Amino acid sequence: MNHAAVIAALQPPAGGFRTLLALPLPALNLEIGMGRGSFICRTAQNEPEQLFLGLERRVQLVAEAIERNTPLPHNVRFIAADARHLEELFAPQEINRIYLNFSDPWPKARHAKRRLTSPQFLACYRRLLAEGGELEMRTDNRQLYDYSLATLEADGWQLIIQNENLPPQEAATEYELRFRKQGLPIYYLRAKCPLEE
Repeated sequence: MNHAAVIAALQPPAGGFRTLLALPLPALNLEIGMGRGSFICRTAQNEPEQLFLGLERRVQLVAEAIERNTPLPHNVRFIAADARHLEELFAPQEINRIYLNFSDPWPKARHAKRRLTSPQFLACYRRLLAEGGELEMRTDNRQLYDYSLATLEADGWQLIIQNENLPPQEAATEYELRFRKQGLPIYYLRAKCPLEE
């Protein structure tokens, strides 16, 4: 996809987003599975002094994100890639915050490793998050929420906030708006990355 806001790929070594984008912003934040980009764009508008990257594996959704959110905030960029390739894209300790919004819950036990809060993904986030880096998650799925609380605790993350009925927020995804109209609770957590020993 050829658009100034889309990062198609980076050459090795991983990292270097601030240099690539010529945006000397102090914090780099990543939404994994951004969908049509409403959350990441609104959050970027509200925090213009930080850099926001939206990762989405479906190129069509990246195109829709650009169309729906134009004019794009100056501090937001999109990456068309799969979350399985995070460590090919980012350098250790390059990210300050990771957002997981309404991720696929992968309910079957045999698919547990695909959940974005599986031990495998948490280990990846630990390598990529800067000291004091945080993970935020929103979901309508109680099972995924409980699973995530358990995996984070088992991996030594510090739970800062957990809320089983998050009040409406200014920055919301399309899924969140839809679920709120249906009267469904939004489960939320924020956790701090443990320090590497």
